[in-house]
Amino acid sequence: MITRIALHVIAPENRERALDLLNRNTAMMRKSKGFVSREVYFSTNDPLTCYCVSTFESHEAWADYFKQPGRPSLTFEGEGQDKRIYEDTPDGRFLLFTRAVIDTFERRDPA
Repeated sequence: MITRIALHVIAPENRERALDLLNRNTAMMRKSKGFVSREVYFSTNDPLTCYCVSTFESHEAWADYFKQPGRPSLTFEGEGQDKRIYEDTPDGRFLLFTRAVIDTFERRDPA
């Protein structure tokens, strides 16, 4: 099993679009083969900061989720794991997350 943990800082001017994207992605994940769980946590100190914790049975299942038709068109900009995320739509390009730090984790049981 793998878990992806993503820190997202929402662009205030596109807050509703960003929340809609999180909801759409969660709905699509739940229909994906190999999906285990997804939780979205919002900071009690900063309502524009959230963590998404998504678990899939394998790296392959996670990769297959990204190949699903109908996924939103997103552009990731930035160096390393620290990115800005834009959604590309027929109405234009919208900055949804001013900061996104995403990493993949595997659970290790103590020896």
